[in-house]
Amino acid sequence: MPRTWTRRWRDGCAVAEVTAPADMPAPGAYAVGWPAIDELHAECDALLAGLDRAEEAALPQALRLLHQHLLDHFGLEEALMQASDYPRFDCHKREHDAVLRVVERVRPMCEAGDTATVRRLAAEFPQWFSVHAGSMDMLLAAWLREQSGPAGPRSEAQAAACDPEGAGAHAPGAPRR
Repeated sequence: MPRTWTRRWRDGCAVAEVTAPADMPAPGAYAVGWPAIDELHAECDALLAGLDRAEEAALPQALRLLHQHLLDHFGLEEALMQASDYPRFDCHKREHDAVLRVVERVRPMCEAGDTATVRRLAAEFPQWFSVHAGSMDMLLAAWLREQSGPAGPRSEAQAAACDPEGAGAHAPGAPRR
């Protein structure tokens, strides 16, 4: 049975009711019901686990991999939003930009040997990620499903973005920052 809830978050960026697909995996999996985004979320979860488990000497590399993943991950989501004329693009992008600023500030600290700050990031990031995936990304996935519904997308670019298995669905073609 589909789950429905209302989400609100800071700056009044969005207030919306979201219905999760009945076949959506358990909430802890960061799944939103859009295969390309779900794949990115699984990769991000694995990289976060790797960062959390990394030995001190491996922390800079683990953080670099997470940072690169976030650039690709956010780039794909933003490309999907733009191609589908997503109405909450600006708010969603501000969240991405804020997270990237944090990671970009922590990387040189990590490379200088500040493992405590990296460990704190590794401990706190999953909490942010859970809220972000369960609100902003869930709304994006719902929008993409709506755009790929019976009426169909309004343009060729929207068609690619709104096809979960189509050309707009996977990271390699997504713009990088």
